[in-house]
Amino acid sequence: MIGRRLSWIDQIANEKKSFLSPQIHKVTNGLRRLEERLFESDNVALARLYLKARSAERRLIEGEMTLITIDEAVLWTYEWIKRFTSRYDLIVGIPRAGLLIGNVIACRLGIPLTTPDMFSDGRFWSGRMLKQNQVFSDILIVDETFRTGESMERASEIVSRLAPDAKITRAALIFVGSRTAERQTEGLVDTYFRSVLPPYFFEWELMDEKPTDVIGMDLDGVICEECPSGSDDDELKYLNWLRNARSYLVPHYEVDFIVSNRLERYRTETEEWLRKQGIRYRELRLWDLESKNERNGRWTENKIEVLMAAKPDLFLESDDSQAMAIWSATKIPTICTDKMILYS
Repeated sequence: MIGRRLSWIDQIANEKKSFLSPQIHKVTNGLRRLEERLFESDNVALARLYLKARSAERRLIEGEMTLITIDEAVLWTYEWIKRFTSRYDLIVGIPRAGLLIGNVIACRLGIPLTTPDMFSDGRFWSGRMLKQNQVFSDILIVDETFRTGESMERASEIVSRLAPDAKITRAALIFVGSRTAERQTEGLVDTYFRSVLPPYFFEWELMDEKPTDVIGMDLDGVICEECPSGSDDDELKYLNWLRNARSYLVPHYEVDFIVSNRLERYRTETEEWLRKQGIRYRELRLWDLESKNERNGRWTENKIEVLMAAKPDLFLESDDSQAMAIWSATKIPTICTDKMILYS
């Protein structure tokens, strides 16, 4: 059983422990036990009640979830460029995603592009020849997001040391946080295009950093390529595909559980494939049926049953109609990875 995440009841009890009266402690303890029973229950009605309550809790306490896609980031960058007040002669993109935004700006404006470390070595990307010992006077250092300021500070130190007479602008496409956070980081970034409040997900971070406490993923279509048409009906072809399928979105962290409509009898082949791909996970949920015919097109219904029992904080599903149905039935935030749409 996947562990229950820290709820608002636990948070209040932990943060206000010394201020709560014994009576309030009894109430919070009672609510905690009730929540644990609902979380651990296999009863569909109770599971649905728990998930609906948790969805309402998220909206009330955390606010609306946001998914920022790579496409959106690029379109935002185009709009941002129109607001530039300086005529930059060099763009310094902070790897990794900041380099993406820097590249869009550099290509759009026809300006040389580099990274902090490449700048130290005197290397650039440019569509035109640069003069030897080129001197830059107006430099834009850009990152895709601004949170703590550590990456920006390091980049600024490098660029300032190598171009002491240049005008340097520190910029981020997205500022993450509130007005309070902005005041606390004042002086570390000069300009940004848009601010985003948590809870949020960035498409470019979904595979690099675990986005929630408990995450579930579909296998075929997300982690693994979809089964080719016709292979599922031919046992030899299907077994060959199970052993040699192409990986697709490979998470660099441990996934809490992977769900698949593959039959339980293919567990050995599936686990071996996951091991060869270096994919770490805690649980693998396969369909315990005797034959493929028993599935009878109930792909979505099976996933919903699994998710009602597992109760993750986020699920990644490749098919848009299934993602929408999963969210509608479970109120578990679900990202359709094919269209990069968040249902929440």
